[in-house]
Amino acid sequence: MNTLRQFAVLLVTVAIGLSSCQKAVGKVTPVKSDFTFLKKLGIETTGGIVLPDSIDREHIDSRHDAAFMLDFDKQAVPLLDEVLDLTTNPDQRDVMNYILGIKALPGYFTLVAYERAYGDGTAAYVGIYDRQGRLTDFMNCGKWFREEPAWQGEDNQCLVERRKSLLKFVAPGEFVIVRDQSLYSGIVDTTQFESTKTGCKWKIVNELHYRVDAQGHIMLERTVCNKSQNVPATSAFTDKVDEAIYLPRSSGQESLDRLNRLATSSGMVRFESLDNATDAFNGIYDLALALSDRYQYDPQLVLSWMASHRGPGGSRLTRVFEFVFAYSMIPKEVLVKDIESMQDPEARRYIERLTAQWGPRDAVG
Repeated sequence: MNTLRQFAVLLVTVAIGLSSCQKAVGKVTPVKSDFTFLKKLGIETTGGIVLPDSIDREHIDSRHDAAFMLDFDKQAVPLLDEVLDLTTNPDQRDVMNYILGIKALPGYFTLVAYERAYGDGTAAYVGIYDRQGRLTDFMNCGKWFREEPAWQGEDNQCLVERRKSLLKFVAPGEFVIVRDQSLYSGIVDTTQFESTKTGCKWKIVNELHYRVDAQGHIMLERTVCNKSQNVPATSAFTDKVDEAIYLPRSSGQESLDRLNRLATSSGMVRFESLDNATDAFNGIYDLALALSDRYQYDPQLVLSWMASHRGPGGSRLTRVFEFVFAYSMIPKEVLVKDIESMQDPEARRYIERLTAQWGPRDAVG
């Protein structure tokens, strides 16, 4: 099924098996909308792209047709460059950016649900904009949907990793994102390239409750988590990293503090080499993905945090930060430009010394 179409169903329906994380939600009170800033960018704001308060089958079926692919220069850059570094990072031109839905919020704020497609992957985001189209907050939502084989054996038996997120509005200015991660056994249909689920190995379900305040900031009110008893340690660690990733941009250094605590957790303190092919390596890879995500949001915040948390006693994220550039998650030339923009001379000199020898592992010379 097309990824965008899958999001349509996930956005408005709760998957079977999530009943432990759900509650009845009544009709959301309509809020007066002002989508002028989107209209000025040539984005149609009528029809299926506007998320309704009550969802019906007709709206679900129209979601795929309503998805709006953004023109990179004319639409994606004005809406997303501030947090995704579209103009500085040349790799971003290969990413397709979609608006999957918009929602009017109190105070004339607008919620925009995005999906970004790059190669074989996708990423989901939510942005909050004021009446003039200024971005007031932004948040990574993981993936609206991903399902891929983890193992395939004889007789077409397989193990399948599944990740999905859904978003639902529960009151004016309030929404919930439900994240479901699981590993299940199945049988592969080689003609349809699909699998039929035969059993669940483990499952993690997080329900995150958010409120948009009067400044347009996304506030995480509470989290409800349900896990099966047999979740492996590596998956549980990744879930903890995800919790830091899915904090909104306005949370500031809180997400970095969380990642730093995870980097000092059991199993991670033994990490010393970028060539360490162990669970610690996998753990630092997860942390590096999260740190690169925060860096794209606000590079100066990350650089100043690194400068103020020096040495093993202050930060275990230093090695993770090196990993980000060793594996080209962010180009080194982007780092160099961002360091030049640091306002504190002493902090800038420290970061220059720290990162002088960093670079891609596959660099020549």
